[in-house]
Amino acid sequence: MKNTVTMHVLLSRCLVIDYIAKYNTRRLRMIRFVFLVPIILMSCGVRSTAPNINFNSDPIVIFNDIGGDPYEYARIWDRLAKTGKQVQLGECNSACTMFLSLPNMCMLPGRRFGFHAPSGPVSDKFIAGFLPGALRQEYLAIWSRSRSIMRFTAEELKFKEPRLKICN
Repeated sequence: MKNTVTMHVLLSRCLVIDYIAKYNTRRLRMIRFVFLVPIILMSCGVRSTAPNINFNSDPIVIFNDIGGDPYEYARIWDRLAKTGKQVQLGECNSACTMFLSLPNMCMLPGRRFGFHAPSGPVSDKFIAGFLPGALRQEYLAIWSRSRSIMRFTAEELKFKEPRLKICN
């Protein structure tokens, strides 16, 4: 239902813009382009890959993160590490799992973490470089070969890599 409503709104806006653009002025064509591109991108589900993180909170909680561009997450990793604050992870998938190697990181109990093969030009070794010991080995051997997400609870990851911490 939501997609249908979104498409109706998108089409009605396009019709209005087309009507205005019949005047064929350069300004109106530019307005049409500037107005239409963000609407089309939003309707296609394009989103920023940067997670929404409140760096001012203590501890910093990252929850329900679906991942994104691993290079962006590497930059965020550096920023999180420099804060010195505890970072609590929960429901973390894809590139978000790179945060598992942060020095002050702990996993929220019972929460799930998902791993899969990298997409695009990112190498599996780049992502593996951000995973702690045993997880790095398992990622390179198994998880980085799978297009589907392989999920594990915080407790299962702690069993695989004893140096990981579960939040109190």
